[in-house]
Amino acid sequence: MKGKRVFLRGARRAAVIGLAGFMLFSTGVRAEAATLKDLFDEHYYADHYEDLKEAYGYDREALWKHFTVFGLKEGRNMNGLIDIAKYRTQYVDLNEAFGDNWDAYLNHFLACGAKEGRDSGTDFDALDYAGRYDDLRAAFGEDVLALWNHYQTAGVNEKREARDEGVVRAEIRAREAAALAARPDPTPSQPTTPDQPTTPDQPTTPDQPTTPDQPTTPDQPTTPDQPTTPDQPTTPDQPTTPDQPTTPDQPTTPDQPTTPDQPTSPDLSAEKVYSAMIGLQSEYPEGMSWTNDNFYEWKGGIYSGGYGCAGFAFRLSDEAFGDLKAREHKDYDNIRVGDIIRMNNDTHSVIVLEVKESSVIVAEGNYNSSIHWGREIAISGIKESGTYVMTRYPEEN
Repeated sequence: MKGKRVFLRGARRAAVIGLAGFMLFSTGVRAEAATLKDLFDEHYYADHYEDLKEAYGYDREALWKHFTVFGLKEGRNMNGLIDIAKYRTQYVDLNEAFGDNWDAYLNHFLACGAKEGRDSGTDFDALDYAGRYDDLRAAFGEDVLALWNHYQTAGVNEKREARDEGVVRAEIRAREAAALAARPDPTPSQPTTPDQPTTPDQPTTPDQPTTPDQPTTPDQPTTPDQPTTPDQPTTPDQPTTPDQPTTPDQPTTPDQPTTPDQPTSPDLSAEKVYSAMIGLQSEYPEGMSWTNDNFYEWKGGIYSGGYGCAGFAFRLSDEAFGDLKAREHKDYDNIRVGDIIRMNNDTHSVIVLEVKESSVIVAEGNYNSSIHWGREIAISGIKESGTYVMTRYPEEN
């Protein structure tokens, strides 16, 4: 669980314990449904959003009003148990069933969603929490609210692990890989063979005395030159045939200007774009830490780069599209693989891995401060909270 510890206070804590122990699961039949306001945590809400804390402090009613009027639309989260806005957008079946009935999403998660392994959108995983500790499993079974209440009031102080098992294992693997990379090479260096002593130079044989030059035979007298025969008269040159006039050079056809090489476009089929992006999954595995401290410089041109969720989307986009420039549009019925969707009222970026009839599958960074692959988001939800789409497919004329 990120941020400061959160505690439910006074009568509200007792009310939540009552919900957990009786209303939801004790008999298997709910006598009364939980509401968002039952689980709204003003301390969590204020502590996670500095602008709200400055404006309202910990005024529960003022913060609750802000959450219902603005916070839900802005994709803000009200507690560490479930991010209700994310829970709605990532599950098409729930969005179609419940529409704007926010309490219904909460009660679905408490009664069914957690058991179905649905993502709450937060770090807390009630069933993995119970699964790690026999005492909790014996005391609370699969009672999500009771497990959440235990974690807040005791588990945090006891340093119990309450995150999703997949995230924990990914973190452990990352630590092990880092530790392994930091180890010295276990193969000892082979000792170098010492230089062999060089054989001393052999004494050179002294130069043999040279044989004195033999006397040369004196030059023989030369025979006097014989008189030369006078030149014979030459036959007069025959008149040359006058040069034939040369055919004037034909004008050459001027060189055609060469067409500059056209930049080659990458293969922009959905399969190729998907393969390029999913090929980075080993470099950026599920659960790897990725926050607003992570920056990536983008080649797409609209922005020079981005932090957090935008930076991760830009990284995958460059892998698929190279140097192609991006453009914006708001045609949410024409979303394509590799498009970047800016959503949750301009607070979050995702990149599309797959397009279905009424939803998209995405990858995203800074999703609970980590990398997440494979979330499904209803296109209807994107239309409600989407700001714009950035695509790098060339515009069709």
